[in-house]
Amino acid sequence: MTDQRVLVLLDEHRVATTTQVSAALSLPLRTADYRLGRLRDAGLVDRARPYRERGTAPFHWWLTRRGRALVHGEQPGRGGAARPHPNFLMHTAAVTGFALALPAAGESGLVLREWRRDEEAWEHWRDGERDLHVAPDGLLRADAFGRAVVAFVEVDRGTMTQPRLRGKALRHLRYAHDRAWAGRHPWPPPLLFLTTSDDRARRLLDGVDRLRVSSRRKSRESIAFAWTGAARHLWLAACACVDDPEAAVTEAVWTDASGARFTLAEGLARFAERQEAFAAAAAAERARREAAEREERRRRNLWGLKGVDYEFGWKIGDHRVRAVVRRLAADAGRPGDDPLTDEVGAWWAARPRDGGHPMPDALADALVARHARLWAAQARGVVALHEGGCRSHRLRRLAAELTRGLLLDRRHFDSALEKAAEEDRPCAAKALAVHDERRAAWVAAELKRLRPWQRKDARPGLVAAFDAEHLWGCAECGAAVPEVSRSEGHYHGPDWQHPQHCGHCGSSKLGSWPKRRKVPTLEEALVVLRSDWPPPPAPKERWE
Repeated sequence: MTDQRVLVLLDEHRVATTTQVSAALSLPLRTADYRLGRLRDAGLVDRARPYRERGTAPFHWWLTRRGRALVHGEQPGRGGAARPHPNFLMHTAAVTGFALALPAAGESGLVLREWRRDEEAWEHWRDGERDLHVAPDGLLRADAFGRAVVAFVEVDRGTMTQPRLRGKALRHLRYAHDRAWAGRHPWPPPLLFLTTSDDRARRLLDGVDRLRVSSRRKSRESIAFAWTGAARHLWLAACACVDDPEAAVTEAVWTDASGARFTLAEGLARFAERQEAFAAAAAAERARREAAEREERRRRNLWGLKGVDYEFGWKIGDHRVRAVVRRLAADAGRPGDDPLTDEVGAWWAARPRDGGHPMPDALADALVARHARLWAAQARGVVALHEGGCRSHRLRRLAAELTRGLLLDRRHFDSALEKAAEEDRPCAAKALAVHDERRAAWVAAELKRLRPWQRKDARPGLVAAFDAEHLWGCAECGAAVPEVSRSEGHYHGPDWQHPQHCGHCGSSKLGSWPKRRKVPTLEEALVVLRSDWPPPPAPKERWE
């Protein structure tokens, strides 16, 4: 089993030194060396000792084709495997050392969740017609003091030039700028460089920062474009502990453009905290813009809603829908957020311009339900005012209109309720008193023309005849409205004897006196309104 664990370890990390195998599998160094030697004799692993300027490098181990086939359960390929380049061995062993040191960083505040190496950590995206990618040496997912973080790792053994290192950073800036990380990570992963010296780390950070703030050339290496949007928040950090991975994950050896020193967990936690603040600010700004766009769209829809009743109202068969649409159009400019108003406005704004545009059934049902609620509220207001002792003819007019299923205009209804509450009895008592005097004089004159035996039963008929000729009936409140005499100085049109408005409720809907009985009394209307607030009936003509 130990030999199998060694093979799996080498397959996972590609290259590992004897010391790394010993530490990862918790084996004595002599036992690890013995096991690796046996596997080498079996042709499953191979080793090399790269050149080192000072001292002797440890053996670097890797799987042969036969060993890789054994781990994956495959047939080994033909031919011998090419011997890896020493630089590749040392570079890959450094990556392995950092990956193996990460699980031991728990005490420093960093808890490893996942590690990906080489191709598993690479990410590709498309920019127009070009296929782009970032190829870090590894990607780690961890919790830094309780904050979830993701970071790319680059290892430099001192073999890459500074322009090449900056080129790697530029690709990550392009990656952040193009938002290729969206959908994969919550924000652009920071880039962690492990290199050989503090001077080399500082030169790298200064070079990238210098390009960031001063480059304005329109060349391929210019990154002025890259430090906009999400790329502004891309964080780069470096340390000089490529040969001491344990120190890299536990000690304050990391630095960034600010020059401060911090541990890996501290740096990643501060980065995550800043990114959460940036994300919250971006979310708030995005929400503000979306709210502004919604409000602008709603304003345009409501402005167009005013044309619904004019252009489309006559096509709406249900009077309740027409009434509510008219009410919504009248209230469109009022402050507040009415979802039904917005829905009607959106439907009207999205209607096709070349043909019919029927209202959806669900929207029509919602308008009918709104009509029922508004009608019930107005009916309750009339009943409450009557129960408070009001007997005004204006109240009778409102009750009569509601019994016909009409939804009253808001301003008209509120004004009528206010005036009805202020007055107790009809306002035209003086005009009716003049009418009574004229009627008495006319009846007396007519009675004198009759024979004595005819006078006994003639008075009621004469009174009714005079009222039928000289009284009008209000179609709204049912009150009696006397004709207007020219001698009183009230002239209201070609028919000078016809009054223009009811003196009781102010209505201009006047009919002949015998038809006054078509208007329900206040008590009759209140009985209808009190009957559990039924759905309003279809409207009827006033003088059928």
